[in-house]
Amino acid sequence: MIEASIYLGLVLPGAGATGAWSAILIAGTHEKCLSGTVANTTEPALAITGLTAALDLFKEPARLSICTRSSEVITLVERLAESAVETRNEAKCRLSTLLRAHEVLAEVGDEELLGRAQAIAHQELATMQTQAQPKRCPAYEYQLVDEHLPTASPSWLVMISQDPIDEAARELRLRFGPKRVRAIRPMGRPDEAISLKPS
Repeated sequence: MIEASIYLGLVLPGAGATGAWSAILIAGTHEKCLSGTVANTTEPALAITGLTAALDLFKEPARLSICTRSSEVITLVERLAESAVETRNEAKCRLSTLLRAHEVLAEVGDEELLGRAQAIAHQELATMQTQAQPKRCPAYEYQLVDEHLPTASPSWLVMISQDPIDEAARELRLRFGPKRVRAIRPMGRPDEAISLKPS
């Protein structure tokens, strides 16, 4: 029977939030890392997801040390590994079946490896949050010449466009006429204003 360790990292900003997990699997000189995120979750549910993904990789029974900083997760693993659970929670039932195929010890384990697992989970969550942010369209400010007061200093108006500044200027000329658009600049950056001569 092979001996292996699973170091579990869990990051959850708050109950019901999106959390991230990581699992470092070590067997002899071999090491593998898994990670992922779960929306609207709790710490036990997050741990179940991570441990299930890790245990799915084992093709034969092993003597496993499952290591985590969470005492709640340690208690959960011990309970699920001891006997089949009577619950309608399919995820718990599946993890219980996987755990009972091995000799399992749940413990705190090596702090350095737990720190690595935790750092990977933090990175996983940060990556997910960055990718989830909507892409912001560039904002421009532009000036129009008043047809009735051509010498007046017009105010700056705002437009949102996905186009670069030269394309945004062309769009303004088409919208208001080639002689009415005086200048355009990236919003809040007056030093980068481009004067548009009448065409």
